[in-house]
Parts: sequence; structure tokens; C-alpha cells
Amino acid sequence: MAAARERAGRDRETRVALITRTWNYLLQADVERAKIALREYVFANTGIAAFARGAKISPRRLARALEPGAGPHVKELCGVLGYIRTKEGLEFTVRIKRGGTMP
Repeated sequence: MAAARERAGRDRETRVALITRTWNYLLQADVERAKIALREYVFANTGIAAFARGAKISPRRLARALEPGAGPHVKELCGVLGYIRTKEGLEFTVRIKRGGTMP
């Protein structure tokens, strides 16, 4: 796991893959897996404290929101994803299709 975090810190493509995985899990209502992918992204970048400052939420609330079993508030989740969108220069879109499984 440390190697994946290190690679994500250096490689934008890996970070974008983590965010894509986060969104896919959220759209499948798998909040726990979404939080794991999001936590990996946060730790691969700057860590909780610096990331929370950028997302304009308290580090304690961000850490709690990403803990296993915790339910992040929509406001926190939107703040984090909005910050990532700006930081990485991404545009999030949703494409809906029938059937299939998550990539």
C-alpha cells in the first residue's frame, strides 16, 4: 500500500485513477470502498492536515469522515471532491448505462 501511495504522489494518472474509482464506488453506493480510495488519494498527496486546509474543512472532520465505518457528511464529501477537481484540473461527468459491473 505504501508503494501505491508513493506512486500516486508522483503520478497524476494514478491519482486520477483513484478519483475515478472513488466516484464509481459512490455511484454504486459503496461508501466504504469510496472512502478507502479517497483516503489513498489524500495520503498520497499532502496528508490530512494540508489537504483539509485546501478543502476548507477541519483536519479532524476530514480524518473522521474517512475512517472505516464513519459516514461522511455530504458537505465534507463535496468539499473534498471539489478541491480535488480544482487541484487536479478535472471535470467530473456521469455516464449512465444499463447493466455491467464497475471497472
